[in-house]
Amino acid sequence: MLLKQGDSGEGVRSLQRGLNKLGCILLIDGSFGPGTRDAVIDGRVAVRKPGPPEADDALQQALAALPDPFPPLTPAGVTFIARAEVSGPREYREIQESGLAEHRERHHDRNRLRPALRG
Repeated sequence: MLLKQGDSGEGVRSLQRGLNKLGCILLIDGSFGPGTRDAVIDGRVAVRKPGPPEADDALQQALAALPDPFPPLTPAGVTFIARAEVSGPREYREIQESGLAEHRERHHDRNRLRPALRG
C-alpha cells in the first residue's frame, strides 16, 4: 500500500519503525507528516530505492527486511545507562532534590507574579 504525506494509522507506524532502524529518530505517532516525509527521502537513499517522498511497497519491504539495530532494553540495561548518567544514589537524590527545589522556586515566582500580570 502506498503511504504518503497526510496518511495516518498502523501502516505509517510500521513505516516509522522501519525508518528508525536507519537512525531517523522519528516519533512513532502514526502520522505521515513532514518529518516522516524527510525520513522517507533519506531512507530511499540509504536502501538504494530511488523514488518520490512516498513509501511504496518496495521501500516498505526493504525497511521491514532490515535487522533491528537495538535489542530490547532490559532492567540491567536501564541500570547501566543510569549509572553512566549518575555516579551513585547520593548524586541521584541530590539531582532530584535540586530539580524539585528549582521547580518549587519557579512555581513560587510564577504565583507571586500572577497578581501583577492580571492588573
